[in-house]
Order: sequence, then C-alpha cells, then structure tokens
Amino acid sequence: MFLALDFKNKIKILSVKRSIIIFVLIFRTVLSVAQINPENELDKKYRPSENSIFNSLNKKNEKSYSSSIEIKNGLNFCPTALFRSRVLFYYEREIYKGLVFNIGVGKAFGKDFLQYTYFATFNSGHLNNTLTPSDILGYSSFSGSSPYLSVHLRLYYSGKAFDGGYVDFNYAHERTDFLLNSRIYDWPVNGSRNGSFTMNAYNFGFGYTYTGGRKNNFIHEFFTSFGTKFFTLSSFERVDGTTSIGSPNSYYRKISFETYARIFPAVNFGYIFGFGF
Repeated sequence: MFLALDFKNKIKILSVKRSIIIFVLIFRTVLSVAQINPENELDKKYRPSENSIFNSLNKKNEKSYSSSIEIKNGLNFCPTALFRSRVLFYYEREIYKGLVFNIGVGKAFGKDFLQYTYFATFNSGHLNNTLTPSDILGYSSFSGSSPYLSVHLRLYYSGKAFDGGYVDFNYAHERTDFLLNSRIYDWPVNGSRNGSFTMNAYNFGFGYTYTGGRKNNFIHEFFTSFGTKFFTLSSFERVDGTTSIGSPNSYYRKISFETYARIFPAVNFGYIFGFGF
C-alpha cells in the first residue's frame, strides 16, 4: 500500500514539473515573438501617439543636435582695428572651391599712431622747407575721413571656404583729413589749415580660419599681411621773409602741389570674428 502511494506521488511531481517546463517554453516563445514583431498588439497599445509630447521632445532634440551647416558667406568684424582708430566690417563669399572674394568697409575715427610712429622714425627732418608727414601728423588734429574700402581675393589650402589656412591678396583705399595747428615751430600758419592723407595699399597675407558654435557657423580668423602703403598728402611750405622794419617774418602756407610718402614694409596683423551662412 505504501509503495502504491509513493508511486502516485512521484507521478504527480513529474506532472507538475512537466507543466512548469511547458509554461516556461510557451512564455519565452511569446516574448520572442513580441520582440521580433514590432507591430504586436501590446506595442500598439502602449506606444505614444504621433502627437504625443514625448515624440515632440525627441524631434526637438534631433533638431538641436543637427549637423553643422555648409558656410558659403560670412559677415565679420575686426576688433583689433579699433587699436588703429578704425571700425572695420567684412563680407566674404566663396566663388569657387576654396576661392573667396572679400569686401571690407570701415571708417576711421582718429589718428593711426602706428602710422605716425613709422613716419616719425623713418621720415624725420624737413624737405625743402616743406612739412614732412610726421610734422603734419604731430602738429594737427584728426578732422574726418572717407570710407575705408578694401577688396581681397583669398584661397584656402583645403579647397573649402572658412576651413584652415589661406593666402590672401588685397587692395585698400582710404582718405583721412586733418586740421593743422595754428602755429608750428613757433611760426604761424597762414591761410587754409585743412589737409588730407590719401592712401593706396597693396598687401599679401596669410591667415587661419576655423568655425565653432552650436551649428559650427561662428567664424574665428587670425591673419597677418605684408605690403606697401602709398600716400598722397597736402603740402605746407615755410616762407621766410622780413617785415618792413627788417625783423624776421616766417610762416607756413598751403601750396598747390602735393607731397608723396610711402610705408614699406607695411605690416598688419589681427583677429576677426563673425557669422557664416
């Protein structure tokens, strides 16, 4: 009798084990099918709708981390020109692979003291009783200027605009006006005291550009250039004479012909930043 009961218990245990194994196999099969088939009923039931806020947030995140834009144009400002009493802006556009055309526009608001230092160092002394460029800059005040204009042709080594190193050829034109002091070297200035410096500059330069920012369209540029500046300036001549009683009577006066000057080598360097689009 005990053997019969023991045999029946073993059969029950085996049946329970078999049922558990079958249940596990069926459950694993259902999970596998649910993972393989993305369109099962459970996914459809619990998937957020297309207008859900969660889907909207995901789309916004995708846009915010979108890839950088391709830059073909740039609007830039040169803060280092302020040290030379100028406000300068540039617009540049890629016209071919890595070849960029650049236009600069600006305005002087004071004397260029680096320019004055050059003239004072290398052009001292009088020229046939005519005021030198350093005399004019040293004994005058700034009174105005024409717009500063420049054109550049730039070639990037990489063949892509606003990317890495480049070489640059440029031309610049500007006129600055001055008002001569009423007396120079203790001699008066008779007649008109207004004059001007007209500059034509030719430069060859090197630089490096890189982009940054969220969309990689914020432009940073470092440059240096070497060239020549040619100046045409108003002339003031000293006239020596005597009064009716024989005492010295010397004075300066503006004359019709102009004086010419040159800065060589003309060295420029600076930093530019802006936005590309």
